[in-house]
Amino acid sequence: MTEPIVNPTETVTKPLDQPKKVKDPRRVEAGKRLAKISQQAKAAKKAKAEEDLKTEVREECMTDGGWISVERLCLVLGVGIGLGSLYLTWRREKSPVGQVNEIVDNNANNDVEKDPPKEPFDDLFD
Repeated sequence: MTEPIVNPTETVTKPLDQPKKVKDPRRVEAGKRLAKISQQAKAAKKAKAEEDLKTEVREECMTDGGWISVERLCLVLGVGIGLGSLYLTWRREKSPVGQVNEIVDNNANNDVEKDPPKEPFDDLFD
């Protein structure tokens, strides 16, 4: 790109009397109304976006299995099984298990005939 050749002897001067700008009051008033309307629209848009975000997050929680997810269900089942096993062991300690042991011990004290001792069988081919 070539730039126009400027002679150093020529200088650009600004006119001494610049025309003063006169603002049209109708245009100024219209600009203020437009600014006010745009600020209200921006605030409404921001509020709607926040509300939509809250709704979207709430919907995500509900669509991911709701409040009962597979992980939570497994956790509850695991805790339930653990508590159930603790309860059963506690009940087993309180139950009269000693009576069952006494019955076994009473049978052990009785003299029961045993089979006679077996003799070794030496003559297999006599």
